[in-house]
Amino acid sequence: MTKLSELLKKEELNTNEKNNLVNKLVSEKGTKEFKKRDYSEILPNMTCHKKLVKLFRQEAKSKRWLPTTLMNEILADRYNIDLEKLENEDD
Repeated sequence: MTKLSELLKKEELNTNEKNNLVNKLVSEKGTKEFKKRDYSEILPNMTCHKKLVKLFRQEAKSKRWLPTTLMNEILADRYNIDLEKLENEDD
């Protein structure tokens, strides 16, 4: 995609064409509304010992799980929660 500055430098564009081009590029039409993330439902970024992180990733890889899946399993086991039951409640 050509940069806006390059397009505006072209001498064959008159002032109206330049203004229309700028307005078209900075238009809010077609943009999505910004929604803040609800941090009450996610874990924040955490700093963990690098050996723990390495072992965690290895375990997830060995089980062919995403790290999120492994963390859900670990937390569900720790807090005695049935994940399948929770998923059915969400539906």
